[in-house]
Amino acid sequence: CMDTLELEELEYSVLEAEEEDDEMPNYTHGELQTELLWLLRSLLNPNYKALSPITFQGLYRKFTPDVVVYPKRTKPHDKTSREYRIEQTAPLLAIEIISPDQTMFAMVQKCEEMLESGVEECWIVE
Repeated sequence: CMDTLELEELEYSVLEAEEEDDEMPNYTHGELQTELLWLLRSLLNPNYKALSPITFQGLYRKFTPDVVVYPKRTKPHDKTSREYRIEQTAPLLAIEIISPDQTMFAMVQKCEEMLESGVEECWIVE
């Protein structure tokens, strides 16, 4: 059972997530995302894959980090499965690039929620 404070915090993060969906990344954000992907792909063990945004199902809501790292798959999901539409497993690494409209507090809170949802490591890039 959730107490009132937890429920208010959850409602705040859901509202903030809805607002976040309206933001469009700018050129600098896209450039940084591309550089991070290139760097991770050049450094990662071949058993792992750095990918651009993928939505995954967290405990209470969906997340779409700017860059994610997953174990490399041997075969793709069946296109008719739910997993094909929304990833059900959390990434090993989630990277968030902070935008001028976002606060560090909101990004830390989002990372905490992703960690609670099974992400092993979360980075915030400013």
